[in-house]
Amino acid sequence: MILEKQKEAIILADGDVNESIGMSLDLDSAQILMQMLSKNLYSDSIGSTIRECASNALDSHRRIGSDDPIIVGFKMNDSYDYEFTVEDFGIGLDDDDVRNIISKYGKSTKRNSTSELGMMGLGFKAPLAYSSSFYFVCRKDGIERKYMMYEGEDVNTIDLLYEVATSERNGVKIIVPVRWADADSFYKKIAEQLAYFENVYFDVIYGSQTINNDFKIYRNDSFQYSELSKDSTLHLCLDNVYYPLDFAKLGLGSMEFPIALRFSLTDGIYPTPNREAIRYTLEAKEMIKTRISEMADFFVNKYNELSKSCENFNDVYEYYTTNKRMVQLIDNVSLNVGYISIFSNVQINKPKLKDVKHLNLKGIVDNYSYLLSEYIVTMVLNRGKIKDVKSSSYEADVNMNRFSNNNFFFYSDRIPEVKKSYFRSTSVNTYTNHYFIRKYRNFKLFPNKMGSDMRNYYNLLGLSKIKRENWREAIVEFQSIVNSIVSKWKSVDDFTVPQHFVDLHKKKSSKSIAVRKERDKGEDIIVKHAIDRETFSATRNCKFDSQVWRLKDILTMKKLVIYGHHDISVTSLDRLYSVVNKNKVSIISLSAREMKILSECEFSNVMSYDEFMKGQCGAFRRIVTAYLINSLEREYPYVFKKTDILISISKDLANTAEMLRKYRMSNYQNVGNHELYKAMVDVAEIKKLYDDPIHTKYLKFKKELESIPDVNYLFEILTCRSYDEYSKKSCNNVGVSYFKYHKKKVNLEHYKKSEKV
Repeated sequence: MILEKQKEAIILADGDVNESIGMSLDLDSAQILMQMLSKNLYSDSIGSTIRECASNALDSHRRIGSDDPIIVGFKMNDSYDYEFTVEDFGIGLDDDDVRNIISKYGKSTKRNSTSELGMMGLGFKAPLAYSSSFYFVCRKDGIERKYMMYEGEDVNTIDLLYEVATSERNGVKIIVPVRWADADSFYKKIAEQLAYFENVYFDVIYGSQTINNDFKIYRNDSFQYSELSKDSTLHLCLDNVYYPLDFAKLGLGSMEFPIALRFSLTDGIYPTPNREAIRYTLEAKEMIKTRISEMADFFVNKYNELSKSCENFNDVYEYYTTNKRMVQLIDNVSLNVGYISIFSNVQINKPKLKDVKHLNLKGIVDNYSYLLSEYIVTMVLNRGKIKDVKSSSYEADVNMNRFSNNNFFFYSDRIPEVKKSYFRSTSVNTYTNHYFIRKYRNFKLFPNKMGSDMRNYYNLLGLSKIKRENWREAIVEFQSIVNSIVSKWKSVDDFTVPQHFVDLHKKKSSKSIAVRKERDKGEDIIVKHAIDRETFSATRNCKFDSQVWRLKDILTMKKLVIYGHHDISVTSLDRLYSVVNKNKVSIISLSAREMKILSECEFSNVMSYDEFMKGQCGAFRRIVTAYLINSLEREYPYVFKKTDILISISKDLANTAEMLRKYRMSNYQNVGNHELYKAMVDVAEIKKLYDDPIHTKYLKFKKELESIPDVNYLFEILTCRSYDEYSKKSCNNVGVSYFKYHKKKVNLEHYKKSEKV
C-alpha cells in the first residue's frame, strides 16, 4: 500500500541551526534489528501469523487478477501434530525472489500498490514471532522448492530443502507447526482474524469443531457484518483486515454493536508497522467518527423505513422504557439500532398507536405506574398457596413489569372456593407468582384537589395540553389502551373447573369439617416465641420464650408468622430473627405435633422457615431489596446523606434517593446477619424475587450513579464546603456543571432558554 506522510508532527525551533545531522541505520546492529522485527515486533504472535500469511496470499491473487480462493488450513498432520497452513495460487516465488525479496527485511514489492496492504517487507517473516522455524513451499515456472526459515545462531536463515520439477500451477504454501497448548487459540483466532476476508476456503478441523464455509458477509459502502466475527463491539476493517477500535483514543464510550466500519487502502487510514492496530492520527480519528455517523444514518433510515404503527401498547411501552430498536440486516440477524442512533444525523421515528390521535404516548408511558391504578391485586398464588394482599401494600399495585409471565387473572366480584382450590392444586410445583385482580375504582375527570394526584384523567392524560373539545376522544383512546391490556388477562369468571376436581373437592371438604370445627372452638398450641435478649450475647440474636397461642388468634394476627422445629431454633431461626422487622414478622419454634396442626390449618399469614427461604413471600422480597439498597448507600454514602444538595441539582434523583432510604429504614435491620442476607440475595437473584417497583427504581438509580464518575467524591467535597448560604449556592453550581459535563439531566431552571433539555 502507498504510505502518505501524516500531518501529526509539531516541530519546535529555538534559535539558529548551525548544523543538521542526518540519521541512518547502524549496519553493525542488523542482527539485533532483525531479531526485533521478527521475534519482538508482534504482541499477538498467533493472530499476526494468521493475518500476515493470509494477507500475503490474497495479495498474490490480486496481483494476477485471480478470484480463486486461498486455502487456510488447520488440522493434524500424519504425525498427529497440529499445523497451520495458508496456500495461494498466485504469482509464486522462484529462487531469485527468495534470495532478493523474502530474505530481506524492509524489502517490499507493494509500496506503490493501492490494492495490497503490505509495505514493510515484514509480513512473510511473521511466523518467526510464534515459532523458531517454519516451512514454505514455492512453485513457479514448473519448479517446486521447499524452504525452511529459522532463527540461526547469528542471523535468521533460509535453507533450501529440495527442488523438483512440477506440473502444478504457481503458488506458495506456508506451513507453521503448532504447539498442542496453542491449538485452541489458533482455531479461535483464525475466525477472528479472517472473518471479513473474501475468497478464502477454510480447511479447519479442531477436534469435532470446524469452520463452516457457508457463513454470510453483508457489505455496505461504509460498513460490513460477518457471521464469523465474534466481536460484539463496533470495530473496523482496513481492506477487510479486522482491527478492534480503541474507543478511549476516539474519546468515545464502548459501543455494543457487532459491525465493522469499512476503509479502503486509499482512505488515509494506516496501520502500525506490525499491522496489529491502526494509527490514531487526527485525520484518522475524524474519518472514523464520520464513518460511524454514516453507518448510524444507514441503520436509522432502515429502522424508519420498517417502522409502522404499533399493534398494541406493549410495543409503545417497550420503545420508551428500553433502548431496543431492532433492524434485520440479514436472515436471522437483527441488530439493536438504539445503541448507535445518537451518532446519526437522522431523527429516529417515534412509535404511533393505531387510532390514537390526541394522547401523548410518551407521557402515558412515563406514568405507567398509574396506568392500571383502577385495578388492584387482591391475592397472590404461589406454590399452592394463596395469600391475601392488603390494598395499601406494594404488592397491590398492578405493575406493567409483571406482564411478561402471562400470570394475571381477572375477576369481577369474588372467586368461589372450589376455583381457589383448583388454582392452588395446579400451582404446587411452580415458583411463578400468579396475581388475582379486580377493578377497584373508576378514574374521575378531575382530582379532588388540584395537585399531583395521578389517579384521574386530567393529570394522567395531560388534558391541560389537549383542546377541551377533544377530551372525550382522548379519554376513549386511553380506555381503549387499558382494555387492550386487560383483555389479555385470564378470566376467572369464565373459567370452568373440571368436574372430576369438583367431586374430589367435595369429598375432602366433608372429611375436614370435623377437624376444623374442633379447632374453631379455640384449640391451643405451645410455641417458643423469639424475643429480644435481655443481656448481650456474641453468639445468639434472640431467646425463645415458651407461650400458649390459640389457633383462632393466629389467624387475626397482623404479622407474618414463620415457624420451624425446635431442633433448628438455635441456628436458622435465630439467624433469621436478626434480619426481619419485628413489627411485621413473628418467629416461633414448634414440636412436630404443633407443626402438623399448624400446617393443616392453612393460615394465609403462616409459613415454615423452608417456605420463607424460597423467597415467595413479600417479607422476603422486601428484606432482600432493602439489603441491596443498604449496600448502595454504603457505596455512595454522601449522595444519600446530602439529598438537600442533590435536590437542587436533580429533583428526580433526590426524590428517588429519599424514597429508597425510607424504604431501607423500614425493612433493613442494621444489626442483621450478613451471611444470611447474602444467601437470601442469591436465592432472589436466581428467581428474580425482588420487591417491584422499588427494585426497578433501585436498579435505575444505581445505573445512574455508576454512569457519573466519582459522584460520591463530588458530594463529599460539596458537603465539606456547604457551611453557609453563599457556599451552598457555589456547591450547587459546581454540582450542576459536573452533571451537565457528563450529559446528565438536571432541573429545568439550570438550562438557558436556547439550551436543549
